[in-house]
Amino acid sequence: MKREKEPCKVFLALLVFLDWSRADDSCREILLKDRSGVINSPTDPKTGKYPPNSQCFWDFYSIDGIADDQFITFRFLDLEIELSDNCNYDHVELTNRIGRPVPLKRFCGNEIPPSVTVPARKDLRMYFFSDEIYEYKGFSIEYKVVYNDVKCPEGEFQCRTGQCVEEHRVCDTLDDCGDGTDEQQCNHLTEEPEICGLTPVIPELGNGDRIVGGRDAVAGSWPWQVSFQYIYTYPSGHFCGGAVVNRNWILTAAHCVKDKYKEEVRIHFGNHHRWMADPQEVLRYPTDWYFYKWEDIALVRFNAPLSFNDVIQPVCLPELEERVEDGTMGHVTGWGNTIGTGHSTVLKQAMVPIFNFEACSNYNTPFSISPTNICSGTDNGGINPCFGDSGGPLVAQKDNKWTVYGLVSWSPLVCGIKQEEPTVYMRVSAFRQWIDKTISSN
Repeated sequence: MKREKEPCKVFLALLVFLDWSRADDSCREILLKDRSGVINSPTDPKTGKYPPNSQCFWDFYSIDGIADDQFITFRFLDLEIELSDNCNYDHVELTNRIGRPVPLKRFCGNEIPPSVTVPARKDLRMYFFSDEIYEYKGFSIEYKVVYNDVKCPEGEFQCRTGQCVEEHRVCDTLDDCGDGTDEQQCNHLTEEPEICGLTPVIPELGNGDRIVGGRDAVAGSWPWQVSFQYIYTYPSGHFCGGAVVNRNWILTAAHCVKDKYKEEVRIHFGNHHRWMADPQEVLRYPTDWYFYKWEDIALVRFNAPLSFNDVIQPVCLPELEERVEDGTMGHVTGWGNTIGTGHSTVLKQAMVPIFNFEACSNYNTPFSISPTNICSGTDNGGINPCFGDSGGPLVAQKDNKWTVYGLVSWSPLVCGIKQEEPTVYMRVSAFRQWIDKTISSN
């Protein structure tokens, strides 16, 4: 089993990134001149793996005859790079060489991704980075300049994923693309769900023996859970969670999406595994997000309505200003960091006691707590959300249905240890009127 990195690794990687004197110089900057070829990662002849502290650049502007109306297709022949959250450690990516680097695509892991075709921009650059530990075999990528992007045959519609479907299937209320692009802008009438908070797949409640200190969830048993991911990262760009409230809307934390461009985000529904697709998993793309003043809560509308099934269902909303009794046990779910406690590849859950604002105020916290917050925590610590769980739902049962009472806003600065800091959530019942008005008016 792969050993998880120490929490300080991210800071070490940043220092290495900035310290060019330690970087491998074998591929510092290479100008590509041929209209097709193969790009390989550097190899240490002693180990057969890429060396640590590599900084490699391949630039395409010197290719003879390349023009802005052309495209370049990339196909992976081989891929074996350290797998990490959002490929933040070792990775290969397509980016720009002029101005602030912006990833077009980023790859890591060992699963061969689909081919990628991008415009042949003059500033297009392929970049490879490796930090100071964990070296692997590397990659081999075939590139080719083409005159046309991959298009579907006449009479077929091209999904945003690149898949082709017959045009007569567009706007037929069935999600043939798997990402809703064949059903968006179709003026479908969508009714509010008559039921909510049901789990066709029954969850195993409690903490088991393991989010941090919790346990892995039964696949599909929290069907309102969603994963917000960066669209440019393969295989997984997860950065936050959220909760489905109806066929068109999600609740999440404002800080998850406030500084993001909608074009760089995709939303996963019905998924359980972090690094691979699940059988009933579907994608959507955000079209609008709405924020409540300065509070850490957001509503996100996506491009096409959902079809509910056993693993995709809406959660119930609490009544306006509804409160739960202090000590009520709830469940919080997410794909956040597990700090070495295991189950890092699947959705996790933790059972935690819920406390209202008055009880929250008795904790010593680095940030102020307001009446729009609720908290969870235990005296022994170690059972709480962590990095990547933000925006995820805190739910509890009411009348045999699950209701979302909180959205993860912030957690203790150090996850999974005994400390006198709670996890702080946005209290959903404080915003029920705003939620209803936003949905009904948009």
